[in-house]
Amino acid sequence: MSVLVGNAHSLWTSQRTGQTFAVVDGMLNLLTADGATPLAPADSEVTFADLVDRIVFSTRSAIHQLLPNGAVLPLTLEKPGLGGAVASGAGGLHAGRYAVAVSFLRGAEEGPLSDMTYVDVAEGGGIEAQGVPFPVDSTVTGVRLYRSHPGGDVMFRAADIPSGLSVYVLGAGALGAPAETQYLQPMPPGRIVRNWRGRLLVARGRSLLISEPMRYGVFSPRHGFIQEAHPISLVRPVESGVFVGSRAGVAFYRGDRPGDWSRVQLGSEAPVPNSDVEAFSSDLSPKLELGDGARCALWLGVKGYVIGTADGQLMQPQARRMVLHAQRGRTALLGRQAVTIVS
Repeated sequence: MSVLVGNAHSLWTSQRTGQTFAVVDGMLNLLTADGATPLAPADSEVTFADLVDRIVFSTRSAIHQLLPNGAVLPLTLEKPGLGGAVASGAGGLHAGRYAVAVSFLRGAEEGPLSDMTYVDVAEGGGIEAQGVPFPVDSTVTGVRLYRSHPGGDVMFRAADIPSGLSVYVLGAGALGAPAETQYLQPMPPGRIVRNWRGRLLVARGRSLLISEPMRYGVFSPRHGFIQEAHPISLVRPVESGVFVGSRAGVAFYRGDRPGDWSRVQLGSEAPVPNSDVEAFSSDLSPKLELGDGARCALWLGVKGYVIGTADGQLMQPQARRMVLHAQRGRTALLGRQAVTIVS
């Protein structure tokens, strides 16, 4: 048993690993029976998400990931800028205008592609990429260069080079696969992070940003988001969709993938911020008939606890017995009993 001494908040336990975390005096710590291990500075409350192979946590200014080996890394790789590109006299390329771009690598992970730079190449010439960016992030392991076919703007993998090599000449070598991170942006930190079907969901003001599938650190600024009328204070996924709440009430986004979501407004009662938890039907009263092993959501509202069912419905078992006013809360499940600390 551990006792937290100091200014402590953001207590959270991973359902996947059983690890427990809390912020104490501005530092996020991993709590164990032997004490606390500092992980990262925390300038605000911390929100967490269990992924298949890691834990993601976010403050208002930074979003990180905790790997199984205990390493804490930035979740995202920055979007680089290519200093420029000029034509070189040799390289074996056909004449034409080529697009060139770069991305940062961290092992097998690739970050967003830079904006494209264009260069006109004479017959038999090459492309000298100048000012290949040097990363601010010390976890970057390399740089990937892309180029197009003459007259095209689809980017194809051309070369992987070590980080810190500032000039590189691209010639007529075989091209690899098309870029998968073109037009994507690094996922920013947010007030809430959640995991749904291999995508990271990040609530940031009125927007819910949605990562690319299994690429948690990038999202599409053109398609990867939804917007509510008010700042989002609740995000809870279930199998058939995602509950999203604000001061205007709770909506349910139903569908198998974000592009197919349909929005249904379920109620006008605002959830108490930070009071939500994931719950399974076995955690709750059998009298509610929620199905066997169904993944549900539980949060505190004006009329007591609200259950968001696996099929996107709301249940309010205490609605006739309670009226509550609270600014925020933290909920824990103790057997089949929910306990919420409110302020």
